[in-house]
Amino acid sequence: MHAEKVMRRTASAWVPDDLEVDKNIWMLSFECQGLASVGGLGVAVYNLARILARKHQVSVFMPSHGSHLIPSIRAKYNLSEVPNYLAVGYRVGEDRNIYPYRIALEHGSLDNVDYYLFEGADPATSRWLDNQIIYDHDITYEKMALFARGLRAYVVQLCVNSALDKLPHILHIHDWHSVPAGIAVKQELEDRRYFCPTVFTIHLLSLQRASWHFISEEWSQIRDEAHFIWLQGRSSFKGGYREVWDVLAKGYIERFGAYEADLLTTVSYSYLKDILSFLGADVEGKSCVIYNGCDWEYDVLREEVLKTFGGRIKSLYGLNEVKRWDLRRFLLTKALGENKPYIRDEGLRKVIFGLKGVGAIQEEGSVKSFDDDGPLVLMTSRLDWQKGVDILLEAVPTIIRRLAEARFLLLLMPINHQELIHKVVYEASKYPKNVRLLFGETNLFHLSYLSADAYTLPSRWEPFGIAALEAMACGTPVVGSNVGGLRETVLDINEHREKSTGLLVPPESPEALAEGIISILVITKVDELTAQGLLSESKRYIELVPNQQIRDMLLNNPRLCSRIRHNCISRVSDHFRWSNATEMAKRCYDEARKMAEYRASACFQ
Repeated sequence: MHAEKVMRRTASAWVPDDLEVDKNIWMLSFECQGLASVGGLGVAVYNLARILARKHQVSVFMPSHGSHLIPSIRAKYNLSEVPNYLAVGYRVGEDRNIYPYRIALEHGSLDNVDYYLFEGADPATSRWLDNQIIYDHDITYEKMALFARGLRAYVVQLCVNSALDKLPHILHIHDWHSVPAGIAVKQELEDRRYFCPTVFTIHLLSLQRASWHFISEEWSQIRDEAHFIWLQGRSSFKGGYREVWDVLAKGYIERFGAYEADLLTTVSYSYLKDILSFLGADVEGKSCVIYNGCDWEYDVLREEVLKTFGGRIKSLYGLNEVKRWDLRRFLLTKALGENKPYIRDEGLRKVIFGLKGVGAIQEEGSVKSFDDDGPLVLMTSRLDWQKGVDILLEAVPTIIRRLAEARFLLLLMPINHQELIHKVVYEASKYPKNVRLLFGETNLFHLSYLSADAYTLPSRWEPFGIAALEAMACGTPVVGSNVGGLRETVLDINEHREKSTGLLVPPESPEALAEGIISILVITKVDELTAQGLLSESKRYIELVPNQQIRDMLLNNPRLCSRIRHNCISRVSDHFRWSNATEMAKRCYDEARKMAEYRASACFQ
């Protein structure tokens, strides 16, 4: 039996063995790029699963978010309903009312990864699981509980049908939304004396709290049973799930996940310190880091962009060869006005398109092209207070007072923050000659990265910041906040000088952000003018740099930006590929397996 090849008996219990290949890795997430995603979580899950699937059996489980209803996704993933699966039951609310549910399951695959999407099999359940809005308090919490019940029912079905070869050998929970589902599966397997190594990754700390009822058997189907967990990586604690929830976790979902998991991980060492300051020393001994990564290749992306736009650019400007500044001119003065981004959520479409009269947005979501070319600042992110879009817009007037020709392009993925949407559109409309907003998915994404002179990430906090890697992979210097994972990915010019990849500034400081962006724009402008044989014209720009050290570097080397662009590309290639991340993941998985074995032994001492 395959199960006997991948599990071994320890003190009357089963624990997965330490195999190099063919492990079943289950990833639980609320996002996955290509299916439903609004940020870095979806990118991380998709890429980590894709690379691990080269040697392992990888399955991603998530609520459908209505993605199975989109014909293009059904075809791409070859989705079909899992036969003989139907989770039927009821939940008891805090109001003591009965809430029936019927959950079905879709299965598909792509790049050797299996995808399982839990969908509603009746209107009441579909209202939640198939809702296109991923993050909204009531919707998210309903999805969490139904996801937990649906996944636990799937595990029961595998066990009843003796499909032991399909059980997970690693259970990897991604972020707080998947904690109830992950712990429900962990409990179901442990009740059957199978101690599955469980890893909990916090991509972004949310500090979400709930009552015990939310996690309990009545709602999320986690029974209050005595069990062992490990604290400080060595000492055991035996108590009921409610005791862990109330006494140790104090109702915080992330604390509960961290205590219950065999191993806690996050995406950078800087952010791990922040997380441990909240979680406490009890989990410090069972924590590690799995970096995110980026597999963008500069030459490949440039070739794709030139294949799409190159012929037209050459024809428009009478060129034999397309330079970076030619891409930028085409993007700003032509392509922007021809693009219509796609916003999946109909409610958000109405909100955003209803703002067309403000000036930043035109009919059907398109925007006006700029009248002329200029140094380009790019920002791409979900529209969330965390990302600091409002901080960038506060910095704009300072920047354009020094560099009137500066252009700002913000590619934003809207989520259900209508107040922030209105604020950003209103502030952007103050600078019609300098700022453009694009909401939703666009085919200008890679063109924008390859055209930009500076990429900015003014986050208030940033666990890792995949977007910074994507910018660097395209040779674009980064101006980011000196927070979290950005400290580990971006090499600041003030410290690393000609080995740098950008510039880090204090968070929540529009003034410091403006100075940083001006510095990088001048560096790129001087490089561009020098390459065009206009060195004398570039000297007037150097005086705009606020920092004397950077001015001196530019005077000594007007082609400094070319050096920085090279640094950006090589740093990503050498240190932050997804293959690097998977090696870190495997080491964490092995550590989690050891902890699961300790748990199993403790239960039968």
